[in-house]
Amino acid sequence: MQPEICQQVNQAYLAHWGEPSGSITFDNPTYLPTPRLYVFVWEAADSDDITLFATVGMCCAAMPAAQHRAEINFPVRGQLSNQEISLACRFLANLTAYPFDNNTHLDWWHKIMSTGPIPHFTGCSSVLLHPKFASSGLDTIQTNEALVKVLNAVPLLPNEYAIRPVSALIEYFEEHDIDLFSPRI
Repeated sequence: MQPEICQQVNQAYLAHWGEPSGSITFDNPTYLPTPRLYVFVWEAADSDDITLFATVGMCCAAMPAAQHRAEINFPVRGQLSNQEISLACRFLANLTAYPFDNNTHLDWWHKIMSTGPIPHFTGCSSVLLHPKFASSGLDTIQTNEALVKVLNAVPLLPNEYAIRPVSALIEYFEEHDIDLFSPRI
């Protein structure tokens, strides 16, 4: 049984996106005070849609120096194979360990360098943590225990990671009409 905060996040996901297509469970994550971390998957209906991956379990632990808790989402354009889904779930589960392994916290607009291979985004090696992409998106979940921020992992190419400040990076994406959800080289 997951802690109440995780159950509330799960309920918010269900209310917002409906039942997921599937999930992968990671047992006994050493960095969390919960027996399981879940990565839920909402598969794209066609090649132009988004396959969405969303963690539930990261919010069970307080991040150092943060007033909020977090969960990470990973939107990817297109339909993915079972192997790609499995790799993306593993990538996302590993990403949830970052603040605990590095004694820090994560928030919107933070960048994480050297994430390791990012499935479906072979040229990318870091991520930007983005808030919701549309006004109807989900970016916070107020639970009984804490505010949970939903952080969207956007893969970055090395030259994109180097762009500072983040406002210049956002301008770069807009000027070059970059689809943040599709692989780029």
